Amino acid sequence: TLDMIVQTLDMIGQTLDMIVQTLDMIGQTLDMIGQTLDMIEQTLDMIGQTLDMIGQTLDMIVQTLDMIGQTLDMIGADIRHDSADIRHDRADIRRPQLCSVTVT
Repeated sequence: TLDMIVQTLDMIGQTLDMIVQTLDMIGQTLDMIGQTLDMIEQTLDMIGQTLDMIGQTLDMIVQTLDMIGQTLDMIGADIRHDSADIRHDRADIRRPQLCSVTVT
């Protein structure tokens, strides 16, 4: 019976060793999961930063296009003004000029 008690205690010891090993493996797995979640968080932060930069770039593009539009509007106004001047000059050329001659 003493042998049976020793064998039983031996089996209990082995079982406890297996439980400790299993808990160690679970701990390692949880650590790996934590590291993976940290990496995912870093990746999402980087994606967020990239999207912010894209948004800023798009804002700059919109501002540039607005400036181009304003410049084209100014060029168009200058062209319309010059065209009006040309029409006015053309009308002046076509209008008969009265010449006055002064005799002394």
